[in-house]
Amino acid sequence: MKKIMLVLGIAGVIVAFAPHTIHAQTSAKSTMTPAQDLEAKAERHTQEATKELALNDEQKSKFKKFAMDRLYKIQPIQEKIKAASNEKEKENLKLQKKQINDEFIKNVNTILTPAQQEIFKKKMEKKLEKDEHKH
Repeated sequence: MKKIMLVLGIAGVIVAFAPHTIHAQTSAKSTMTPAQDLEAKAERHTQEATKELALNDEQKSKFKKFAMDRLYKIQPIQEKIKAASNEKEKENLKLQKKQINDEFIKNVNTILTPAQQEIFKKKMEKKLEKDEHKH
């Protein structure tokens, strides 16, 4: 009987606190402005690149600048893609998005060593392949 009461007590505590935890996580994200959200995303991309490519401080700084530029250009296009009703318009917007991504890749390659460029190329190929399977 004591075990049952203990289990029910623990379950009650979990149920009582779970909604507060979930709300705290969602409200923190919702208080971010779009600019802060993009900056956080660029920071995440920069941290991943730093880890995968062993970027030095100067490369890291430039990578983040390129990532921010890319995200600020792509954000309005992604919104238009979601709102677009005809396929021709969507295809044109996707082409613009591809051009921005190509520019990002070109810019990043200018700051990387040949060895880093090879790793980055493989990473981007995997990402593009994964993105194609989504559509």
